[in-house]
Amino acid sequence: MAAYRQGAPAVSTTTTSGTTWSAATRRRLAALTVEQRAFVEGYVRGLSGAEALRRATGTTTPADREAAYRLKADLAVAAALGACLADRNRADRRTLRRRPAATR
Repeated sequence: MAAYRQGAPAVSTTTTSGTTWSAATRRRLAALTVEQRAFVEGYVRGLSGAEALRRATGTTTPADREAAYRLKADLAVAAALGACLADRNRADRRTLRRRPAATR
């Protein structure tokens, strides 16, 4: 994973699924490299670690599963994953509360 940070795009306030990131989550995502951020966003969308890594890097290697495991163990990536998953789960609970009981 390249640690290239210059010119990294700003962190969006919403995801492709419509989840709104909190300010704390946006700060954690901003601290990541572009590839790390793409990995976190793919993983939060439901991709496996290896598939999220493949899409983030654009490459395929036999060691993708191991590399994804090591990437998830990185402190900054783990903190961003935790924050993103918490935001996503919070949004899911709000959606469930809004739905009428007969449709659950």
